[in-house]
Amino acid sequence: MGFGATQEETPEQAAVAAVSAGTGPGVVVDDRMRTNLPNVWAIGDVTGRSLLAHAAYRMGEVAAANILDAETRQVLDLTDLRQFVFPHPTVSELIREAAWAAKA
Repeated sequence: MGFGATQEETPEQAAVAAVSAGTGPGVVVDDRMRTNLPNVWAIGDVTGRSLLAHAAYRMGEVAAANILDAETRQVLDLTDLRQFVFPHPTVSELIREAAWAAKA
């Protein structure tokens, strides 16, 4: 397909377009990770709630629990989620460089 050519929208693309994006960043989900469409769930960065891998993992757990058992009613709670920062250079590199500089 060349530049400027269009293709017909697939059912999957239509479903993605129908998911509510809301006014903020990301797809709008409730506390059970459900979107505005039945049987469509969203987790991770696409929700705009948290950009951390640990949060996405927890969102996946909540979504999976609710998908597998609707009576579970498991809800997302990120208040006790540990926060990690991955700086560059890493702290261990800085400590090693400081120790090397102290010896010089």
